[in-house]
Amino acid sequence: MVYMELRQLKYILIILLIVGIVDEIYESYIYFSPKSLVCPDTGIINCGVVLSSSYATVIGIPLAILGLTWVIVALVITLYTKLQRTFVPYLWIAFGALGVAYSIIAQSLIGKICIYCTLLDTIIILSVAILYYILRNQSATSGK
Repeated sequence: MVYMELRQLKYILIILLIVGIVDEIYESYIYFSPKSLVCPDTGIINCGVVLSSSYATVIGIPLAILGLTWVIVALVITLYTKLQRTFVPYLWIAFGALGVAYSIIAQSLIGKICIYCTLLDTIIILSVAILYYILRNQSATSGK
């Protein structure tokens, strides 16, 4: 029963991460080519303001590239079981949680919301929860 549940969760996680990759490819494209932005720019939702703010980069690296890196590595961790037996997934979960916290704080300070950033934040939160659940239960079932 647990094995079937873990397998289904793994498929859900893979789909989430693929959606995250697509989102971050588009967000990276927007960062480097802001004229192509498809996002409302009225009211609280304004991707242009968020993506062009000083918070859009960390040590000179666009957050979109960092987000893309996170989802790709999370997908690799999900697909390659040998990596799941190391500290790497737990470290990556921590990086994801820190990234979401940074994104939420940055958008709060800016006073605007980027729908693409929020989509990735949601994907990372769900992915972190699912990946952590899978890791905990795989180690519990493999010890039996």
